Amino acid sequence: MDFTKQLQKADEALRRRNPDFAIELYRRLLDIAPDLGEARAGLRSALKARQALKGGGSKLFRALVGAGPLVAAKGLAKAGKHDAAVKQYEAYLDSSPLDEEANLLLGVSLETAGHVNSARAVYEFLAEIAPKNPDGLKRAGAMTWRLGDPKKALEYYERALQADPRDQDCIKARKDLAAEMALQGSSARTVEHSRELIKDKEQTRSIERSQRLQ
Repeated sequence: MDFTKQLQKADEALRRRNPDFAIELYRRLLDIAPDLGEARAGLRSALKARQALKGGGSKLFRALVGAGPLVAAKGLAKAGKHDAAVKQYEAYLDSSPLDEEANLLLGVSLETAGHVNSARAVYEFLAEIAPKNPDGLKRAGAMTWRLGDPKKALEYYERALQADPRDQDCIKARKDLAAEMALQGSSARTVEHSRELIKDKEQTRSIERSQRLQ
């Protein structure tokens, strides 16, 4: 199903500084397609914009409002009911959109439930709001790599190592990524070289045919 028009409408609402309407539209899309990464990313941006525009009240008030959904989300995730957990994490993040731990746990539940594009959107948002959080950066790197963008993934791992230079998993991932990118570069050069050889042979044959005709 193509959600381009609905996404454009939500994005336009956000640009017009109407985050409430944008949030409503993004949530409708996610109810239909939980792995729609653009809508998940848009929802994060809209929630952040709404808090900046209207304020989120005191930390104590936000904690009281979100306590129930957060506890429920963690319990559902522990029971392996990750789709249900996602809804509860989102309910909590409605009032505390910049909570690092909750965003990380939301991403983990999305990833575990198989919603990898949505998970990537959440991890990348976490990398944006918490640029020194190595767990968020590592998760963003792993998911970006999984979805076929090794160059971007390597950037996340480099940032994660700046935050925690001794992280062995991150060091290994960076090494594996660098090796994969070098291999891809080598393969690309080989393919290009083969194409040039084929092109040269075709040109040679064409010249030979022209000479015979003459």
